[in-house]
Amino acid sequence: MTDHKKRIEPVLSNRPSGNEQSNGSAPENFSPQQTESLPIRWAVVLIIVLLSLLASNQVWERVQEYRAQKAIEQWAADAEQALLEAQQELEFSRRQAQAQQAARQQQQREARADSSRGKWLAKNCADWRRANDELPTRTTAEEVRRHCAIYESYLETGR
Repeated sequence: MTDHKKRIEPVLSNRPSGNEQSNGSAPENFSPQQTESLPIRWAVVLIIVLLSLLASNQVWERVQEYRAQKAIEQWAADAEQALLEAQQELEFSRRQAQAQQAARQQQQREARADSSRGKWLAKNCADWRRANDELPTRTTAEEVRRHCAIYESYLETGR
């Protein structure tokens, strides 16, 4: 067995340990130059810390700008998609309204053609066509145009 009291422990710092007596004087390997350079070291550390904070603030601002830009781009894409959908719905509604209008007009034409006045105007148009086919003259051609135009106008407007 070895003697524990004679064993030398490794020293991690130059400060005197609690076992050693401190007489208030500077340690043996502590020089006055180290005391003078201490404020400079603190100033350098302070500058490094401040520069690190400044850099981290810059990085944080860039991250926030990037996030804001991405949010704006997403909002714009969503707005564009909504606009396209609204345009498609509007186009569908417009086509549907046109189809309904055309169907309504066709129903009105058929109803007018089936009325007594419509039948009379259709007969006049057909009679003048037949007369023009049998004896084509300038007068019969003009009467075909006039009577068929009256019939067509009646079908369109009801007048």
